[in-house]
Amino acid sequence: EARALADAGCAVVQFDEPAFIREPEKFKAWGLDALRACIKGVGCATAVHICRGYPAPGRDVKAHTELYGEVLGALATSGISRICVEDSTEHLPPAVYGRFGDCGLELGLVNIGEHTIENPATIAARAREVLKVISPERLWLAPDCGLLLLPPPIAKAKLAALVAASDLLKNEQQS
Repeated sequence: EARALADAGCAVVQFDEPAFIREPEKFKAWGLDALRACIKGVGCATAVHICRGYPAPGRDVKAHTELYGEVLGALATSGISRICVEDSTEHLPPAVYGRFGDCGLELGLVNIGEHTIENPATIAARAREVLKVISPERLWLAPDCGLLLLPPPIAKAKLAALVAASDLLKNEQQS
């Protein structure tokens, strides 16, 4: 399916992975090989979203950010083009992003679990911290996860905040 999407003209095929960070031992045992099989022969950029979960209140908890460290180094060797990380509610130390090798980073800077619209300056400030350890051409600003559960006007406003933050950063780079 991924190859068919690329053949149809998709620029990026993203795989959403809900278990790697919650089950790092299984990821190491077979998950990495499964991901490599999924991206083999795909003729476009590939991304993997490492989901920490957006649990219902009182039902479950998000995976701990410390677990990212157990999978990121291995993901950098997988052949994936980009790694998508949730960073809006709990920031990883920027040094963690230095473990990405040549992979790009889709940095989740918009919390999809709240209706509050993020400030573009705040988004840009966090991106600047990460830009200390990776180059600008390897960074994409993104929501933490999909926006489907948000009302459309809220989702659009959150995306507009990401675009405004990106514009701020681009203007700084050009100055």
